[in-house]
Amino acid sequence: LFCRCYLGHVMISYQWDLGRDAFGFSQYPLYLGLSLETGSVIAAEDKFSRDNLIQAGSVFLGTDTALGPIVFAFGVNDNQQQNLYLYLGKNF
Repeated sequence: LFCRCYLGHVMISYQWDLGRDAFGFSQYPLYLGLSLETGSVIAAEDKFSRDNLIQAGSVFLGTDTALGPIVFAFGVNDNQQQNLYLYLGKNF
C-alpha cells in the first residue's frame, strides 16, 4: 500500500510580539502570527502541475506557559476547508 510519491511544500510565516511591543507586558509574552503556504503530493509517475498545488493560510495567537508554549490557530485553504488548532508544548 505504499507508493513512490513526491512532496513539495513552501511556507512563509511571521509573528509579532504583541505582549511586549503593543501592550508593554514584559513578563507576559503574547504572539500574533500569520502564515501562507502552498504544496502538493503527487505520485512519482504523474507530471507536476501548478493546478495540483493547494494554497493555504493561517492566523495564530500564542503565549509561553509553565507547561510550554500554547498556540491557538485558525487555517483555511483554497478549497474552503477550515481547521482550528490548539497546540500545547514544543513541536519535535
